[in-house]
Amino acid sequence: RGAGGAGGASGAASFAEVWAGSGPGSKEALERLRYLALKAGNPEVRRAVAEALGTIGGTEAVDLLGGLLKDQNKAVWRAAVRALVAIGGKEAVEVFRLALEDEGQRGSDIRVAAARALGKIGGENGKEAVEVLRLALSCEELDVRVAAARALGKIGGNRSFKLLSSALQDEECRVRQAAAQALGEIGGKEAARVLSLAMKDKECDVPISAAFALGKIREDAVEVLSLALADKGSDPNIQTAFEVLRGALQDEERKVSRAAAEAMGRMYRSLNSRRIASPV
Repeated sequence: RGAGGAGGASGAASFAEVWAGSGPGSKEALERLRYLALKAGNPEVRRAVAEALGTIGGTEAVDLLGGLLKDQNKAVWRAAVRALVAIGGKEAVEVFRLALEDEGQRGSDIRVAAARALGKIGGENGKEAVEVLRLALSCEELDVRVAAARALGKIGGNRSFKLLSSALQDEECRVRQAAAQALGEIGGKEAARVLSLAMKDKECDVPISAAFALGKIREDAVEVLSLALADKGSDPNIQTAFEVLRGALQDEERKVSRAAAEAMGRMYRSLNSRRIASPV
């Protein structure tokens, strides 16, 4: 039977199942999969190959998956993305970097997928992944920048925080919204301070995202904002953070006022619970 025939798909799937537990040392499995990845005309075969490579892992598997990322069939390259995420490591980060830089590939879909994947495999490879996402934040394609901001929120860390703070100045509202949401994922006092300033951004739904993010941070936001109100010598921009939220309660846009109300409610509840737990 030919590699691209009707039996090819089931054959590749069976092959994948048989060799899934072989490990990176199985040369026979890799050679067979390499052949199918290059020669199979049936996309179901190539998809099954990608899935098998994700289970086998290793440098050679990552190289083959890099080739499958360029497949014209969406199901195939998406399977390759999932497989690379499963394998992880610096080599997978490098494959996604190349995908993000190749603007000749089909639309922005593959680059958006690559940015999202970097957010999932950051972990031990956070430094390398963040550097690639830093470059992605400069991409001309809006969806790629949005995906990069969200991925940085999943990775976290000081470097991600700095990049997201800068992304709050992006010319596109959707990027600023994504950056605000991502800062809520990272949390911390500095994120609360930056988000309090983002509440003043009156374009699109940026203040809504900032308000929800502040509500998500809760205790850190309460501490930063309440101390700022009590400390007249602190940054005047921070001092007015609660006032910004209060002002948003009167916003004509119902979505803005609702988000501000929820954020303030969460923070006040958190502050009250701390006072009950630690009475003065």
